[in-house]
Amino acid sequence: MNKYLFTFLSVIAISVSGYSQPVFQQVYGRNTAMGYAGQQTSDGGYITSGLTTVTTTNYDYLVIKTNANGDTTWTKTYGGIGDDESYALQQTSDGGYIVAGIDSSSGLGNYNVYLVKTNANGDTLWTKSYGGSNADFGQAVQQTADGGYIVAGYTSSFGVGNGDVYLLKTDANGNLTWSKTYGGIYGDYAFAVKQTKDGGYIVAGITSSFGVTPYGNLNDIYLLKTNAIGTLTWSKTYGKGGDDWGYGIVQTYDKGYAITGHTQTDSLDNFSELCLIKTDSMGDTLFTKSFSGPNFNKGLAIVQTSDSGLAISGSTYSFGYGASDYYLLKTNKTGGMLFNSTFGGTGDDIPYAIGQTSDSGYVLSGYTYSYGVDSSSFYSVKTDKKGNSDSCNQTNPTPTIIKGVAIITNPATVTGSPATETANNTHTIIKSGVSTLNICPQSLGIKQISNNKYQFTVYPNPSNGNITLKTDNLINNTQLTIYNQLGQVVFKKQLTNELTSINLDVNSGVYQVRILSGNELIYQTKIIKE
Repeated sequence: MNKYLFTFLSVIAISVSGYSQPVFQQVYGRNTAMGYAGQQTSDGGYITSGLTTVTTTNYDYLVIKTNANGDTTWTKTYGGIGDDESYALQQTSDGGYIVAGIDSSSGLGNYNVYLVKTNANGDTLWTKSYGGSNADFGQAVQQTADGGYIVAGYTSSFGVGNGDVYLLKTDANGNLTWSKTYGGIYGDYAFAVKQTKDGGYIVAGITSSFGVTPYGNLNDIYLLKTNAIGTLTWSKTYGKGGDDWGYGIVQTYDKGYAITGHTQTDSLDNFSELCLIKTDSMGDTLFTKSFSGPNFNKGLAIVQTSDSGLAISGSTYSFGYGASDYYLLKTNKTGGMLFNSTFGGTGDDIPYAIGQTSDSGYVLSGYTYSYGVDSSSFYSVKTDKKGNSDSCNQTNPTPTIIKGVAIITNPATVTGSPATETANNTHTIIKSGVSTLNICPQSLGIKQISNNKYQFTVYPNPSNGNITLKTDNLINNTQLTIYNQLGQVVFKKQLTNELTSINLDVNSGVYQVRILSGNELIYQTKIIKE
């Protein structure tokens, strides 16, 4: 199965209050686990979901609820004897949760859209499967104004192409109200859906049936607007000539839309640009931006912020510490960059969801191969309103900002009303328990200062492990601690001299240096052991 396609684009804007909440970077593991969704909850904590291995070939839904510090409150898995993978989640108006993805346990087809509705404690209220005889995927879910749900994904059971955009509307109990397909004769896929102010829906994804490079070869960004019963109002494609993907969508305060994803200039490009497209209510562009570096960069989720700007979570191979790092990008309402941050280690770290929190900070949810409790684990990052998360595993790069997508088309999208089947699943299994890891250890009561009163120099860096720490202003009760990327202490020493030699006998990698004076964090940096 192509995990690259299974993108969840969950965004949430929560009303802003005046208090600051803890920043953290937490890892949650249960066998192999991959997070695709997350948000802040009404109690000030957080919820995140994805999948975890049950056997070497099968997965179950995994949902983790935490408090405001990122400490787990409860964890649940949901699934049957087959493969069950979650890619979308939202807290519902009753305080519970709706979780969407796929299952192969219902017996309808190879894979089917799978919805799980829970109460506030994660106990199941109902589960449903939807689809046909082939493969049908749920990628995004949202509770609608009537208390029901809208689900977007793609289907190979219905439609006119190899895969068509698949949109399903249910009532509050998961009973199917209607379903629609949209697309052409090649592959067309949806990754995001939002109910719009007029009661209709906006859907974002990709198409190889239409656009700059149709005929099944490369993709263009695909945007579809429907009315309240799924009838197509208009559709648009956006591209630059290479492989262009749309992952995230939000309706903005002006009733237009903001889309994020990635673009390439042509099929020979060996890198991609994180793209931001702002349109009016009819899908015509107001501005486009691309944020690029020397390698691949992708926008995966987007939210409009309380200041009318935009915040994007994505992945970057151009910046940061590893193969792919979490990428947080904040802009004003015209797409001008205000700040950007990366988070992660030396492996692949990818955030599929972003939300603005009640203190105007941000929470990013996804998975990590850098800090996995097992091979991969859920990875949640909470930042302040400036995109900082204790300056731990963090960089602040300078991307190149250029004009974005150049070509827009109005495709002849074909719509259909498929004979979607449903199944009431009774095979849900519930278990609990995950391993947790705080990868930015900082004891409660430690105060981090924000001035440069204390100056330290660490050299050489990178090194073979023999390094020197120098300061011209040593004060009493100063302690040096060095952590590995799992948050484990690998070196600790009380500093008594202004020049300290250190022999760091550790494996090659990136390490975190922290110096405390009493309960004040007076200095921190990264060092590299070659």
